[in-house]
Amino acid sequence: MFSPYNPSAQRQQYRYRITPVEPQHLPAIAELFEQREGHAIAIEALEHSLLADNVIAFVAMQQQQLLGYSKAAHFNGQAYSPQGWYLSGLIVNPDYRRAGIAHELTRQRLNALSQHTDTVYYFANVNNQASIDLHGKFGFELLKDDFCFPGVTFNQGRGQLFGIKLNTTSASQ
Repeated sequence: MFSPYNPSAQRQQYRYRITPVEPQHLPAIAELFEQREGHAIAIEALEHSLLADNVIAFVAMQQQQLLGYSKAAHFNGQAYSPQGWYLSGLIVNPDYRRAGIAHELTRQRLNALSQHTDTVYYFANVNNQASIDLHGKFGFELLKDDFCFPGVTFNQGRGQLFGIKLNTTSASQ
């Protein structure tokens, strides 16, 4: 489910750029998704998920190669999940991990979201320490220790909800 996490591993350096997701990125995103999840996703589903009006999405590109992607989406809320903007997807190609790409994709999403909101949420499986550590560096704090979200199953663990109040220092880290 989660890739091995070694926070003390040597960091690699790659030259890449972060840009908004565009339709031509979708086939490479679908390939990366299938590599991680073990099943295919339709391009139409990605189009709906990444190019909708209530979504902000970015890719990390090295020339024409996709290194990773991320998104944030506005959720209208339910009794157990607050309404607001959620960081809701982040995948980095395993060959390019430990290079700061996830950090930069997260920073870019927070910077973009600062134009729309002052509070951002994200949720993670309690066992996903890589994600928890990454977001902790930006100042996300645990809001709810036993969290559920529509359509998400927290395999072999439980969900946790985190939040951050945006300001100029947190989003620019």
